Amino acid sequence: MTIYLRRAIAVLPPAAAPRHAPATDIQELAGSKILVVDDEPIVREVVADMLTDLGCDVLTANSGEAALALLDRETFDLILLDFAMPGMNGAEVARAALVRHPDVRIVFATGFAQSDAIDAVLGDSAIVLRKPFSPSALAQTLLKALAA
Repeated sequence: MTIYLRRAIAVLPPAAAPRHAPATDIQELAGSKILVVDDEPIVREVVADMLTDLGCDVLTANSGEAALALLDRETFDLILLDFAMPGMNGAEVARAALVRHPDVRIVFATGFAQSDAIDAVLGDSAIVLRKPFSPSALAQTLLKALAA
């Protein structure tokens, strides 16, 4: 039996996003104090590990209520918030956080497209990082938020 197939021209896959943040991003983020708020334990842990690798000082909370309790005791440079959480959603947490600390930067890390609710809190200045994301994308987003 003979099988004839057409010759194919090799197609290279598109370049993947960098998996590691550039050293300059790590230097700029080093020492930033960040609160990670996510109700999913594995997501919280992975994001906290990414931030630690970027040189950040990281605390985590598993709910909006726990995050606000931390905000009553400590100040942060930035809050990385999941949007869809039981109890308080990310927009509600952001609103309450800004009452406590008007200068804190907020980044929503979400797979949801609830931009209306996010815009209601932060307007056009809302920064949204879509899940899943790479360490490089995380670093770039945090630098953008901290520079704002």
